Amino acid sequence: MKNQRRIEVQKRKKVFKKMVGLFLLFVLCAVIASFTPYFNIKKVNITGNSRVSVQEIEAASGITSGSNIFHVKLNSVRRRIEEISYVHSVRVKREFPNQISIEIEESEPIAAAPYMGNYVLIDVYGKTLEQETPEKLEKLPEIVILTGLEIKNFELGQKIIVKNERNLQIVLESLSELVHNSLIGNTNEIDLTNEDGVVYKMNDQKLTVLMGDASDLPYRVKFLKEIMDKLGGTPRGVIDFTAKDPTYRLSDAPSDKKEESEEAKDEEKDSETEEETDSEEDNQE
Repeated sequence: MKNQRRIEVQKRKKVFKKMVGLFLLFVLCAVIASFTPYFNIKKVNITGNSRVSVQEIEAASGITSGSNIFHVKLNSVRRRIEEISYVHSVRVKREFPNQISIEIEESEPIAAAPYMGNYVLIDVYGKTLEQETPEKLEKLPEIVILTGLEIKNFELGQKIIVKNERNLQIVLESLSELVHNSLIGNTNEIDLTNEDGVVYKMNDQKLTVLMGDASDLPYRVKFLKEIMDKLGGTPRGVIDFTAKDPTYRLSDAPSDKKEESEEAKDEEKDSETEEETDSEEDNQE
C-alpha cells in the first residue's frame, strides 16, 4: 500500500514538473516573440470604410508601423476607433506574423433634425453623425426631415439629446419600421407638430399618412406597406390611420386641390362668358 502511494505521489510530481516546464517554456517563447523583429507590424489592413478615411482610422487606432504585434491591445484599439461618429462597429484582429486587420461597419445617415439654422444628421439608432447646412442637405434627398423634434444638445458620435424623449422614441421606432418594411426610400418627412398626431410625408410630399397617436407603430407601418403595394406606383393623397379603420382618399392631396381650384376657375370663366353672351343677345333684341 505504501509503495503504491509513493508511486502515485511521484507520478503527480512528474506531471506537475512537466506542466511548470511547459508554462515556463510558453512564457519564454512569448517574451522572445514580443521582442523579435519577425513580429513587428508591417501593415494595417482596413476594410468596410467609405465615409471615414483610412488616415482617420489609422490615427484613431494608435497603431504604429514597426511596433510588435503582441503589444497591441485589440480592445483599446476598437474603443478608440468607435469614437469616430460615422463608425458603428469595429473588429480588430491579429494576422500573424506581422499584420493587423481592422473591419469597419459604418453608420448610415437616415434623418435630420433642425438645429440653430442647420440640420443634425442621425442614424437609425439616434446617434449624431454630423451637422449640415440646409444647402448641403438639399443634395441628400434620401434623408428624412424630422419636423418638430427639438434638439436640446448633441455630441458627435453620441445619442442625440432632445427636449421631448417620447418624440425621439416615436421617431426612432418610425425609422426602424420604415426601414424594415422597405418604405424609408419613399419617406420625405416625419412631422410631430400636427394636432392629429404623427404625420408621414411620402412620395415627394404627394402622399400624406396620418399615423395618429403612434400607438402600435409596427402594425400600422406594416399595414401602410400593404396599402401602398395594393395602390401600386407612387400613390398620392391621404392614408388615414386616425379612425377605427384605415382609409385612403385622393381629394386632399395638394396636387388635387390645385387641379380642383383650376377647374373651378375655368368653370367660373365659362359662366362669365355665358352671361356676357346672354346679355348681348338681350341687347340685340
